[in-house]
Amino acid sequence: MLRSVLVAASMAVVLSACVDTESFIRVRAARELQCPPDQMVLVPRPDLTPNTYDVNACGRQARYTCARGYYSSSEAICVREPMGP
Repeated sequence: MLRSVLVAASMAVVLSACVDTESFIRVRAARELQCPPDQMVLVPRPDLTPNTYDVNACGRQARYTCARGYYSSSEAICVREPMGP
């Protein structure tokens, strides 16, 4: 029983981290790519890092890698990366 609760809690934290990371990417990409967030498609790139996403936004493409903030786990710092092959 306790194990089931711990697994469920861990999954909730992982899923919320993904949603938060995607929100930070959408905000930054909207500004940099001049595209509304609801018109973006985010593609996770776990082959690169667990927090890297390719973004397709209004005909433009970008790649972002995010990390949790040093002082607060509720903040993410997202960096635009060069698009490779």
